[in-house]
Amino acid sequence: MAIWQDLVSDHGFAASYASVALCAQLAGEKTPEARAIILTAPGEEGQVDYGDGPMVRDAGSGKYRRARLFVLTLGFSRKSVRLLVFRSSTKVWAGLHEWAEYHDAVLSYPPNW
Repeated sequence: MAIWQDLVSDHGFAASYASVALCAQLAGEKTPEARAIILTAPGEEGQVDYGDGPMVRDAGSGKYRRARLFVLTLGFSRKSVRLLVFRSSTKVWAGLHEWAEYHDAVLSYPPNW
């Protein structure tokens, strides 16, 4: 009621109190979505996502090929490594895990599987 009274007296607001109440209700805080927060110690765990990636132009042939996307996200820091590969096999998948765990993704490049 005080907001509506201030609008009327200070600014000559001509609309009804109900319009101000509706505006305040629509602008009010909404209930936030529930989110799970998982706390882990540094180096304790990570999450791996592996699947279809983008279409990438092959440097040799010049044609577009579907790449596979490997993403390893660390549980504590939320830092992640994202790698693209063209071939997919158990050996490649395991090799991506090993490379991501033991190499610095910013300064070096993954091997060509």
